[in-house]
Amino acid sequence: MASHIFEPSGSLETDAHLRLIQKVDWATTSLGPVDDWPPELLLLFHLIILDPQPRILVLGPEYLLLYNEAYAEFIGEKHPAAIGRPMQIVFPDTYELAISDLDKASATGRPYIKRDICLPLMRGGRLLEIHMSWVFVPFPKKSGSLTGTSVILRDETEKRLSDRRHETYQSLGSSVNLATDMSSLWDTILESLSKRYVRKG
Repeated sequence: MASHIFEPSGSLETDAHLRLIQKVDWATTSLGPVDDWPPELLLLFHLIILDPQPRILVLGPEYLLLYNEAYAEFIGEKHPAAIGRPMQIVFPDTYELAISDLDKASATGRPYIKRDICLPLMRGGRLLEIHMSWVFVPFPKKSGSLTGTSVILRDETEKRLSDRRHETYQSLGSSVNLATDMSSLWDTILESLSKRYVRKG
């Protein structure tokens, strides 16, 4: 029996997330009911639930999504409907790209890292620019019928924005040094910002 994985964890947030996972009708998926999950999957599930970083298990031929609280926060309004759903249904716009990355890891049997991916995501009713690095770790071939990939996400949005602000300050500082009067000051500032907008946009 796998019911022990849904026992109270001591965290109200984690327990609420576990209840959402428990409500999914897994019997209708390729994974089957939770009580039939292999020990390897139960162990992976336990590990991602405890991880404070966004973690996903992409499982089976349907590419079903099983993820932790941190990833739930990351995908915003797509949670909790995304739990146990095929990736193609949850992320139709980025599905082909994601499958390509998953296949690269699966083909080699080795981790595959994709850095600084910019994703537009809805959070709190706003469309935001999110920068992430992804680590794809395929399940070992000896896992038998259990197929899938463990995906670790690293949110680099704050670092990216900080770097961008630093570059902007430097560019503005150079523009100020080139100005000879108030009129040319504003012209050089606007030109600097315009160039940076075009390059980053």
